[in-house]
Amino acid sequence: DTLEKPTRLSRELGDVHPMGNPHVWLDPLNAASIAERIAETLVRLDPEHADTYRQRSDDFARRLDVALFGAALVEQVGRKKLRREARHGRLDRFLSQHELSDQLDGWSSRARAVAEHPIVTYHRTWSYFAARFGITVAETIEEKAGIPPSARHRDHVIEVVQREGVRVILQAAFQDRSYAEAISEVTHVRVASVPADIGSEVGVSDYFALIDRVFAALESERSRP
Repeated sequence: DTLEKPTRLSRELGDVHPMGNPHVWLDPLNAASIAERIAETLVRLDPEHADTYRQRSDDFARRLDVALFGAALVEQVGRKKLRREARHGRLDRFLSQHELSDQLDGWSSRARAVAEHPIVTYHRTWSYFAARFGITVAETIEEKAGIPPSARHRDHVIEVVQREGVRVILQAAFQDRSYAEAISEVTHVRVASVPADIGSEVGVSDYFALIDRVFAALESERSRP
């Protein structure tokens, strides 16, 4: 489902997206759906190579499932079942009921550790990522999308960081770090600037490297004293 659909449209609210938050690809389950839709469009345009497009889409989805849940769990439970439980927010309960919690691996396992503390983000770039992995976003530095925060809102974010035990400010690498660094100077919270798109940084050549890079940044910041 699309997150953060506005209830009203007004320029005074900032750079509002009428259809909701557009950063859908940062949820791996959404990425699989996007790839499938692209493949089906290519099939319609080039039916001669339909089998190739569908096979590549399925290969990508299979790799995503393994990266998301771990190979052992995918083999034991099945891809469709795991996706269904995850999409409906029932994965942890399902695994617990079937005594499979210790089998969870991949990104979902890494998320358990980094989700112990809430984060602050600069922009609502990470809403889908956080929702998929159970990470609480305590506050956003941008009070209104696309508009620099006021001094009053900056002070509010500082208060939230201190009250909620936030350890990391997560933002896309292209976003202005100065506001996050100003908050960091007061609170000593770490600032993690990470790519939000494939190819936007050296070494991030595919979707798997992208999500790995985000987790690596969160894990690195979490491990610091």
